[in-house]
Amino acid sequence: MKTAIKPLVLATSVSVASMAGMISTAQAEITGNIGAVSQYIFRGFVENDNPSVQGGIDWAGDSGVYVGYWGSNIGYGDDGRNGVENDFYVGWGGGDKFTWDLGLLYYAYLNVSDANVPELYGSIGFGPVTLGTTYALDDAVWINKGDMYWTLAAEGEVAGGFNLGAKAGRYYYGDEGEFLTDQTRSSAFNSLDLSVSHALGATGADMGLHYIFGGKTRFDTELDDNIVLSVSFGF
Repeated sequence: MKTAIKPLVLATSVSVASMAGMISTAQAEITGNIGAVSQYIFRGFVENDNPSVQGGIDWAGDSGVYVGYWGSNIGYGDDGRNGVENDFYVGWGGGDKFTWDLGLLYYAYLNVSDANVPELYGSIGFGPVTLGTTYALDDAVWINKGDMYWTLAAEGEVAGGFNLGAKAGRYYYGDEGEFLTDQTRSSAFNSLDLSVSHALGATGADMGLHYIFGGKTRFDTELDDNIVLSVSFGF
């Protein structure tokens, strides 16, 4: 959650309970994905400058309610050991030409202290264009409560079965938090991801090439540009 898609049980128990009636009667669909990237870049930041293996699974009902999980190894962690990012989410979305999506996501890290945090997210789309935002609900070592991350994305198929995409992201920073202090910016452009992808024959897999332009951080430091190769398989 190309992204970079961060107590979940307590925070989501009310939402899950309120959706239980819809979930129990809905026609379920389970989908999954697995893949690898040459580097893991999340909102312009390098999470792993070596290859990462990533994958997830989603359950969705006819009502538009869904729950899911996505995970990736990362290139840092406590005591010099690499950690693992685990994303758990629950949401509701739908639409055809006009689309919407609302949900709660919880980032749970293994072997990384003080990094776990919940975020609210939402998006609206029309045709190939989608506007999205997130809102951090707590402080962590990589984000402050109240931080909002806005994205504008577009994608579409061109000749030869190639897909082109572009996604720009900008942060609007909340007040200084428990871990991140002395910030010098109230907002900053973080990254622009330009991508091209194509199916790998009849394998069911897709290969992609991304050029990611880095922006700035809340401390006004420059983020590097990066080239990322990706391969993914959906099932």
